[in-house]
Formats: sequence, structure tokens, C-alpha cells
Amino acid sequence: MRTKLTRHKTVACLATALLLVEISGATAPVVNAQQASVSISTPFQDEIKSPVLKPTWTYGISEFDTQSSFMTNVIAVQEKLIVLDKQGKLAALHAKTGKKLWEYGSDMLPILLNSNGTIYGINQKGTLSALNENGQKKWTASLKLSSVDSIQRIGGTVYVTAGLKFAAVDAATGKVKWTVSETDPTYSAGDAAIMQSGNVIIRSYIVQGALSAIQINAYDATTGKKLWEQFRQSFPLTVKDGLVYSISDPYPHMEDPVNRKIEVAVLSLQTGENKGQRVYRWTDKESKDGSISSGGTINTAFLDGNDFYIFQKGTLVKYDFWKYSNDQQPVKKWNQQYEDRWPLYTVYDGKMFYKNYNTGGLVAIKLANGQEINYDLGDNPTVQADIIGKGVFIGQSDGVFRAFHLNTLKPVFTLHTGSRRFGPTIQSDGMVYIQSGGKLYAVKLPAALK
Repeated sequence: MRTKLTRHKTVACLATALLLVEISGATAPVVNAQQASVSISTPFQDEIKSPVLKPTWTYGISEFDTQSSFMTNVIAVQEKLIVLDKQGKLAALHAKTGKKLWEYGSDMLPILLNSNGTIYGINQKGTLSALNENGQKKWTASLKLSSVDSIQRIGGTVYVTAGLKFAAVDAATGKVKWTVSETDPTYSAGDAAIMQSGNVIIRSYIVQGALSAIQINAYDATTGKKLWEQFRQSFPLTVKDGLVYSISDPYPHMEDPVNRKIEVAVLSLQTGENKGQRVYRWTDKESKDGSISSGGTINTAFLDGNDFYIFQKGTLVKYDFWKYSNDQQPVKKWNQQYEDRWPLYTVYDGKMFYKNYNTGGLVAIKLANGQEINYDLGDNPTVQADIIGKGVFIGQSDGVFRAFHLNTLKPVFTLHTGSRRFGPTIQSDGMVYIQSGGKLYAVKLPAALK
């Protein structure tokens, strides 16, 4: 039997229900949201808007952790890229298409060199190989060196450094000229960089004694015989007219915290005999605890052509290196931020570059007017930053790779790699090559960066 409920009956039922609630004194429960005990908010920067590119091609490459300017697993050779693949072989790829053209070797190290179209590589056993652009072997040289850290060609000689050892190989024939090994127990490390002037090779080492300090050694380039050594002298600024110019290591005979100086020793290239000294002086504010700081933006220097730059804590100064006198004054001065900066000892596009070691990004001082330019342009911490031509290329910790214009700072393109690991960027023949997470990504260079 169906029961009909009229409108009047419905109203009566609702009224009765409300009355019962009122009589019982019951009320609906009140729920209060718990407020945060501590709370902050940080405004986000505007979204970086640029075209998201897809790679023209990708290829699997090896990965390595050592940070050295001489170590690389990708080099450009004409219209090819030579890469170290995941199997430890050298592979030649067509630069535009990524097509593999040839492969060579096994257990190769991420140390590659292209010199006038000849490709040099070395394997884990210390065998050095020279190949032509088509992957054909010119020669091999068994050096039996371990822990190799560089291959360098100077004139008609290929030099291979490996810790406290280094070898010289004839670039035309592969004949080993000589091998040097510093076996004295006071030697603890060798610099990968070498310098040759005339028939003299110079290399620097860390030497331990009562105190550890830098030492430079000179060798005969023909025989490898040691000619001389100078303790507490840095890798040369330059060599000119038979004289070596080298910054002296002040430790432990450091000056007082107010009267600072950079000393440059002038040494005979052939004998190492001290022929003179240059002293660049300035004053600094005394620290409260009387300590003396050095390194980075404090009390370091480098030579760029004729320009001798000295980082003097809050000031960067420039001298004309070849117009030295005892009372010489700086040609120019700039203010510099020093507390979170590390100089890269590089001048490019009229700018002095630094690394911000808090963010990992690039910062520069415009030498024309002292303006500071921040190239830390991404929206996540910087893992890799490179400036090539007109481009600023940044690999971020979120796996995003971004390109910006060097002068306008405008974003140009974005590439998603999915990996927080990045290697140095390469630009060649209208293409940009990005190393990330064991892959090589190739993209066309946008017109804005040409």
C-alpha cells in the first residue's frame, strides 16, 4: 500500500524534528582547523618561458666523476663527434645525424685529444693510440702508465701525464722519447698542466717536507733530463726572452694581515737561477682575530696577455705586466664581492668570471664599468654552466637544461634530460651537444645564438 505524504505533513515532520533537537539541548559539533606553529612562504620567480626542444638525436656515452679540464668523453673533429661509449670504445658519430661511422679500441679512458685532425686516446693499460679522422690507426705507443690524467700535444711531441710520471712521444711516429718519474718520497702530486718554451718543459708538483708547497721542475725536452727545480714557486705565468715569471708561494712566511703583497720571481729558463723579483703591494683592513686569509678572491693573481689581475679581497686590480716598476700603480680598479665568489681566472667578452660557490652559478664583473652580472639564470641549482659564443648553457639539478643569450640574458631554449648529472657543453658546426645522465643530446643551435 503506497503512502502519500502531503506538503503540510512534511512541514509538520520537520518542525517536530527541530523541536526535539531544541528540547534535548543538542548542537552540531564544531571542527576547528589546527594552525601551523611555524610557517613561512617564499615567493617564486616568474616561470622561465622558452621553446622546449626535442633532441635531433641521442647516443649513449660513458660517465666519469673526475673534474679536470683535460678529461672528456666527447670531442669534435670536423663533421664528426668522437665519443667514449658505454662499452669503453671510441665511436665516431656524424655530427648532424648521430649515425655511427666507426669504432675503435676497448677499455679506453675519458681522455681524448684532437690535434690537427689526429685523434689521440689512451686505454687503461696505458697504450696511447693515434688515429686519423676515418678511425684508421697511425700508431700505438705502450707507455704502461696508470692513473693517466692528460694528453697534450706541443709541436711535434705528445705528452702524457700520470700522477708523478709523464712521457714524451714523437707525434709523427709514436716512438717513446723518454719517461720521467719523480720517485722522491717528498713528492705527493703532479699537476696535469705542462708548459714548453724552446727546449725546456716545465711542470709543477706538490712537495712535502716540514711544510707542503708548490714546486716547479724544468726538464730538457729532448732527453727528459731534469734541469732545475724551484721550491715554493707556482706554475709559470709566462715565459719570455729566456725568463720564467712565477708567483712565489708566501706560506709559511706570510706578511702581516694589513700589508699584503704578491711576489713574482724572475728565473732563468735554462738554469732556474733567480734573476730578480717583482713585488705588488697593497693594504687591507686588519681582521678582528688577526688571521690572514689567502686563496680565491683573496691574494691571488693571473696574467691575461699584458694584463696582470690581482684579487685583493674586496678589490680587483689590473696592472700592465710589461711596464713594471717599484712604484707602479694599477691601471684600473674594480669593487668585487669576495665572500661567496671563486675566480675562474678567465676574461671573456670584456668580463671577469667567478663561480658563486653557494649556488654553483656563474657571476661576472663587466670590466668596462664594474657592473656585476648574474648568470645564475635558472630556477633550480646549477650543476654545469658553460659560456660558448653568445650562449650561456646551464644544466640544472632537476634535469632541465636551459640556454640563455649572453648579453640580453633572455631564455632561448629548454631541454628536459631527466638526469641531474651534466658534463661540459659542446658547440660545433651549428649544433649544441649536451652531456647528461650517460647520454649525448644533439640540438640545432637557434638563430638567436649564432
